[in-house]
Amino acid sequence: MWRCAGGLLGTGTDFRFGKTRIEVEAFFSDENSSSIGLEIPCDLEDEAKWQSKVADAVAHVARPVEDQPVAGFIGAIVDEDADRSRPCLTMMVSGPGGSLEASMIFRYAFAEYGVNTAVAIRTVRGGTAGVVKVPFLPEAYIASGHSSFGIDWKMWFRLAAENPKAHWGSACLIWCDSVIAAVEKLQEKASLMIDDVYFDFLRMVPFMSQDEATFSLFGGPFAHLMQKEPHEFLFNLP
Repeated sequence: MWRCAGGLLGTGTDFRFGKTRIEVEAFFSDENSSSIGLEIPCDLEDEAKWQSKVADAVAHVARPVEDQPVAGFIGAIVDEDADRSRPCLTMMVSGPGGSLEASMIFRYAFAEYGVNTAVAIRTVRGGTAGVVKVPFLPEAYIASGHSSFGIDWKMWFRLAAENPKAHWGSACLIWCDSVIAAVEKLQEKASLMIDDVYFDFLRMVPFMSQDEATFSLFGGPFAHLMQKEPHEFLFNLP
């Protein structure tokens, strides 16, 4: 479904062969600062070099003194990998009020269409473009207590423990349908503000605090953790 949506509604992909960017994102309950994130260009093979950079990035985005994140992740955009990755929408936007204002407008617009949790915004290209990134992140939906996408996530978590992989797949399909529908509506109403839409796949290690993120980096090896299937993190499966 996600790949087909990319062919119909997307304008390309944020994945680049031969180039890797580690993404670090943290989500908060504070409506005035719902997310903080950044990208780090790197070579995954040179793990010792990029781990220290990512550790600094985690310390920056998780802000343990001011607030603990509801959830977050360390990950990378990959080519399609159904077993080990999650769908992730990236929308590049712009507007007369500037890139940050444009990204905030789209974050609120997504919320009106039911996509109201774990929506990251930032600016890139020297502040000339806004980015809205929406990963499939049940860890954040459960922690926030929101019934996003028509699902009571805390109840879902309890019920899904009996068959985690199957329930994860079903919830992911519901999420995809909701996000795709929101994109269609936004393209109809605000097409002039949308520069690009990417229906990509994100392989990630999720975290709930800076301590968890640091463990993910150095309690690893991190490359091994990224080989796990997504549902295995949420349900603490080996």
